[in-house]
Amino acid sequence: MMPRLSLPCKGALSIDNSWDSRVDCPCPSIPTNLIHRTGIHAIELRPEALRGIPLNHSQVLNLANLLLVAFGANLPLGFLREPSRKFSLRWFVCIHLSIPFLIAIRLAYGLGWSIIPFSILFAVAGQIVGGKIYRRTRHD
Repeated sequence: MMPRLSLPCKGALSIDNSWDSRVDCPCPSIPTNLIHRTGIHAIELRPEALRGIPLNHSQVLNLANLLLVAFGANLPLGFLREPSRKFSLRWFVCIHLSIPFLIAIRLAYGLGWSIIPFSILFAVAGQIVGGKIYRRTRHD
């Protein structure tokens, strides 16, 4: 059996440059001489965690946009959350304020439920980095 390349649009390209007949894929073909020169016989072009999530090209861009908004919106919220007392109203609002907006963006882009863990991960990362920025600016 010949190794296959998995493409973001669910198309499959084998090493001999033949397309899977079940998939009509608009992706450009990948030159096989590049694969043979590098010695790599099977390349996954999608991250391991997203392999089971069917995404087309525009949804990949929408997902990237959603994750950047999740991270970027939570930077100032993490900065504002850091000096507040834990479990206070301000702390609670700073943590949860971005969630309705992220849900609205996810629904507007037509992304499914399987994207939620990634958006939460990026939101938490934004909170953590925002808190570290606050601590760094307060100690200098």
